[in-house]
Amino acid sequence: MQEEARRRAERERLAQGLPPRVKVLSEWKTLDELIRGKSIARFGDGEIKHMDGRRNVSQVHHPELTRRLNEVFRSRVPNLLIGIPNVYNGREFTEVNQDYIYNMYRRFRKIADKTYTYASSYITRGDLCGYLSWPSYWNRVFKLWEDRPITLVRGHEKRATGGGMFAKARSVHHIQTPASGAWKEYERIFGECLQRPKDDLFLLCVGPTATVLAHDLAVNGRQAVDIGHLGMFYSRNWGIEDDRDRQVWHHRPTDPGYVPGSEY
Repeated sequence: MQEEARRRAERERLAQGLPPRVKVLSEWKTLDELIRGKSIARFGDGEIKHMDGRRNVSQVHHPELTRRLNEVFRSRVPNLLIGIPNVYNGREFTEVNQDYIYNMYRRFRKIADKTYTYASSYITRGDLCGYLSWPSYWNRVFKLWEDRPITLVRGHEKRATGGGMFAKARSVHHIQTPASGAWKEYERIFGECLQRPKDDLFLLCVGPTATVLAHDLAVNGRQAVDIGHLGMFYSRNWGIEDDRDRQVWHHRPTDPGYVPGSEY
């Protein structure tokens, strides 16, 4: 009973936005920073599990990945944004499992630096933020790679690219990774990235491995953006997903990042 009362009180504080203990940029402001040339290492429910020494859907636990994720979260590289779930300051998510939102709120509040302003890791989460389906938002996304050479680091091609999503890019070079468990090939993936021209924009779709990779590329003078499943949301938004895509999304009915029964 005490635990339920505590959780209810926390939810009320979340709904009221009091107090704003964690500072997070909006998705729009985060995207503007990326367009200006910043990189982003994104943290979400999968990354927090690995930081705690557990696994997530796409990656088995590895002690070195746990160590590196905790290291990256505390890092303060001038050209690198640290992105966390933007669930603070009274935001409402009416069509998303509220346990997922509460868990993100509670778990990241525990480890967040209250003196630091985080970026929003939800820049790619069209399932959580309805306005990410607006044409105006997608036009800003396209500005990120307009007339730029891209190096796309990905496992599943369609889930990373979406039909025509990179039409405005100057060129797209692919670095193939395992569809799951990519951390085991990290050194190979990182090495191939370093062989690419430094003015490439590195777009990463490779699970928790992408968070570490974005940091390491930024330290080495590259711009890297973890795009998560942006390609799949693009496909859904423009009606070009197929039955296999729908199966991926609907096997967990409320949110693709929430596993019912998991505790944070």
